[in-house]
Amino acid sequence: MAKKRSEPTGGRKDITRGGADRLTLSDMVNATGLLTIFLIVVQSVMPRHIYDTMGNERLSRLLDRVSFAVLLIGYAAVNPALPLSARPL
Repeated sequence: MAKKRSEPTGGRKDITRGGADRLTLSDMVNATGLLTIFLIVVQSVMPRHIYDTMGNERLSRLLDRVSFAVLLIGYAAVNPALPLSARPL
């Protein structure tokens, strides 16, 4: 009778990522959400810093408007692309 090989994890499956060997759709949505939050925080701090240190209100407002447009276009482009990039396991 052949001896059964034990797995390095002691016979248990690795459940750290749900057993998937690549990024799932929920992983991509979570990463996109975290990246969006980070970019919005950075975008909100930069104009405030420019206004407080340099006193340049015009540049601060311009940066707000440009970054809003860039983030809106990026968000609108990424959201439809996420389900299209999902492949069945």
